[in-house]
Amino acid sequence: MGTRIVVNVNGSEAPYVEVWDPTQEPGYAPYIPSVSEVNAERNRRIHAGFLFNGKIYAFDPSSKQRVTGAGTLAGFAIASGAQPGNTIWHGGQQPFRWIADDNSLTEMDAQTCFAFAQAAAAHEEAHIFAARAIKDMSPIPADYASNGYWPTG
Repeated sequence: MGTRIVVNVNGSEAPYVEVWDPTQEPGYAPYIPSVSEVNAERNRRIHAGFLFNGKIYAFDPSSKQRVTGAGTLAGFAIASGAQPGNTIWHGGQQPFRWIADDNSLTEMDAQTCFAFAQAAAAHEEAHIFAARAIKDMSPIPADYASNGYWPTG
């Protein structure tokens, strides 16, 4: 902390003592992010996609619905006896495939598709709990969007 004597402020003739932190710009409060900013970063990271078997897959709101639906379908197929390695488990004529962010096709049996949906859910859960931990900090760190606070992969 530093001190200085200020005279003739705002037309006043009376001197007063002001205490300030020399590491901060005088007159400016430090930036403290809001909970809504942390939530927005959480959502951005969730929607950026998730890693499964070495590839990134989309997880924007529309993709999330598709992944959830495919995982549910796969779970029912497994319960109905779909065998590992059988990629025509979904009732279609062609193997079940998913498009990765690099535009490559990934064939999946029901077990792989179910694991795929589980990986997506784990991705979302990890980011939700990371955001919760950040919001529990007091104050929320100004660099809350730095990768060190968030899950990788």
